[in-house]
Amino acid sequence: MDVYLGIDYGKRKIGLSLSAGNVAVPLYILQNSPSVIEELKNIVKQERITKIVLGLPTNSQNQETQATRNVLAFQEELIGSVDVPVETFDERLTSRQAQRMGSGSKDDAHAAALLLQSYIDRHVSI
Repeated sequence: MDVYLGIDYGKRKIGLSLSAGNVAVPLYILQNSPSVIEELKNIVKQERITKIVLGLPTNSQNQETQATRNVLAFQEELIGSVDVPVETFDERLTSRQAQRMGSGSKDDAHAAALLLQSYIDRHVSI
């Protein structure tokens, strides 16, 4: 069975989620630091990840922003560091939706789970 890692990338924090079958569950939050790629490589290995789904932010007009460029640069770094596909997926509104759900300090992990669930619902056949 495929296991996906959802990532909600931020300059300070990175929210993570995992797929459990066809359901995405929040994992935890990493602090964005120089060691984050090594931490993600370890998670990919430990959890036997088969694909990484990285949230791609755009503005409300679907235009690229500085955050978009930051995520694309992070994607390139990940692609060069892990042996699994790293795909981007539209993450608009997931962070706000997680905040509305009242997840508090775990907003980033919940946003990653919402992102990953949207990806699963759209791309994974049951």
